[in-house]
Amino acid sequence: MYKVLFLIFFTSIACAQDFQIDSAMLNESAGGARAAAMGRAFTALANDATALHWNPAGLVDFNKNFGVISGMLNFGNLGLYPDTEFSLLPNYQGRYSGGFSLNYVGFTIPILDAPNTLVGSIVIRNLSDLNQSFTIVEQYGSSENRQKFSRTGGIYALSTGAGMLLLPNLRIGTTFNFITGQQVKEESHEDRFGASVTRDWRKWQNKFSGFSMDVGFIWNPIKPVAVGSKFTLPHAIHFSDIEFKNSENVSRRYDIDASLEKPFSFSSGIGLFLARNFLFSFDYVVRPWKGIITHIDGQKNDNLFENANSFHMGVEYTVETENYNMPWRFGFFTNPVQLYEYDSTVPDHLGDQVIAHFLTGGFGITTKHFLFDVAFDYQMLQYKTLLNGQSSPIPLPIDYHLSRFTVIFGLGFYL
Repeated sequence: MYKVLFLIFFTSIACAQDFQIDSAMLNESAGGARAAAMGRAFTALANDATALHWNPAGLVDFNKNFGVISGMLNFGNLGLYPDTEFSLLPNYQGRYSGGFSLNYVGFTIPILDAPNTLVGSIVIRNLSDLNQSFTIVEQYGSSENRQKFSRTGGIYALSTGAGMLLLPNLRIGTTFNFITGQQVKEESHEDRFGASVTRDWRKWQNKFSGFSMDVGFIWNPIKPVAVGSKFTLPHAIHFSDIEFKNSENVSRRYDIDASLEKPFSFSSGIGLFLARNFLFSFDYVVRPWKGIITHIDGQKNDNLFENANSFHMGVEYTVETENYNMPWRFGFFTNPVQLYEYDSTVPDHLGDQVIAHFLTGGFGITTKHFLFDVAFDYQMLQYKTLLNGQSSPIPLPIDYHLSRFTVIFGLGFYL
C-alpha cells in the first residue's frame, strides 16, 4: 500500500490508534512584526510593546499606555524530486498550504515612574502556530495515489509580567505564562486506478495546558551597547481531551496522562545603537531539546528530539520626517528542525540534522498616535530523504524542497 514517509514533515505523528507526541509544537512563533523583520534578534533590544515575548526587561524602555495587535499568514510551495538514475519513475507532486492565525494581542501599562520605573504588560500570544497542510501525489500510468496530512490550531499563552529599572543601566523583568490551545491532526489517503477510487482517513484532536515562567535582564555597559538575556524555566505542556476517529467509524476518547517536559532554555544577544536611526542586533538561542521528556500514560521517553540552537541577526534603519518615521528592517536566522538528511553511503544510520534558513525583512510607519509594521520571512528547507510509493518496490531517494513565506503585520496605538 502506498505510504509516504511523513517523517519528512513531522516526527512521531499519530499512527493507527496509538497517541504520540510530535515535534510540530516545538516550532516557535515570532511575537510581533518588528522583531520578525529583524531576524528575531531582539533579546537585547526588546524596546517596544512586544517586549513581554522577547525579554520582559525591555518593557522599561516602552513606558507608555499602549495596545498592540498582530497576525500572521503562512503559504508556500513543496517540491519533490527523485534523486535516482532509474527510468520509468513515477511523477511526484508536493503541495503545501498554511493559514492565518493570531500572533500577538496585548497592552503595556506604566505602574511606577522614575527612579524605579516599573512597566507591566498583559498579552495573549501565539507560542507555536500549528496551521499547515502537506499533500503528496504519486502518478504512475493510470494510477494516482494522494496522501494529505493537515494540522490546525496552536499553542497559546495568556502572559502577564513586568519590567523594572533596577540600576540606571540595568533592567530586569519576568513573565508568567498560562498555556492553553488545541490542535486537530488529520491524515487522509486516496487511491485512484482508472474509475476505481478508495479513500480512508484518521483524525486526532487534543487540547493543551500548562504554565511557564521567563526572566530576563538588559544591561548597558556603555550607552550605545545593550546586552541582554532571557531565560525560560523548565516546564511541562499537558495534553487533554484526546480523541481519535477514522473512516471505519472507529471513535475513541483517551483518558491518559500525556505531557511534554521542556528543559531550561535561554537566548542571549547584543544590540548596537550605531546611530540615532540605525540599529544592529545579534542573538544566540539555546534550545536543548535532547533534554525533552515525554510522558504517555506512565511511559517515559527522553530521546525523541535533537537540540535546536540557532543564531539570529538583524538591522533597522529609520527614515525620519516631520510627521512620521519609516523604519526599514532586514535580517537572517537559522533554525535546526527535527528532520534528518538521508545519506546513501550509510543508509542504516541517522543522518545529519536538517537546518532551515530564513531571510527576513519589513518596514513600518510610526506617527504620534499609532504605528503599523509589516514583516516578511522566507524559509528555505532543502534536504534528501526517502519516500515509499506504490509503484516502487524500494524506497526512493528524494530531494525535498520547501519554500515557505510568512507575512506578519502589527498595529499599535496609544491609549
